Amino acid sequence: MKDYRTSMDHLSFSPDQKQAMTARLAAATRQKAAPPKARRTRRILAVAVAAALVLSLGTAGATGALRPAGAFFAHLLGGSSAQQAAADLVRRKLEAGLDVAMVNIGDVSLYATCSY
Repeated sequence: MKDYRTSMDHLSFSPDQKQAMTARLAAATRQKAAPPKARRTRRILAVAVAAALVLSLGTAGATGALRPAGAFFAHLLGGSSAQQAAADLVRRKLEAGLDVAMVNIGDVSLYATCSY
């Protein structure tokens, strides 16, 4: 590392070399920049694809072609009698207007206990 720092300390460019590097960088920037019309076309295409995806998923959900999320993730969430009993208990408390809390290990937004 010391040799690298030493070599960097002694690195220098002449004014002509600096001018040549600046000119090459400017030329490369002009070549790679897409014209505004091309960027606009790509943006319109991306919005159209996103809209089509949202409409197709919304239609599939409305017609029943998609399974409900609970049914889709049932194999991951279990469904044992103990889990069902706990879920029913929480549901009854919430329906009664009570607050329900869960002890959590870690960051609730990303590494919550339910994710382990």
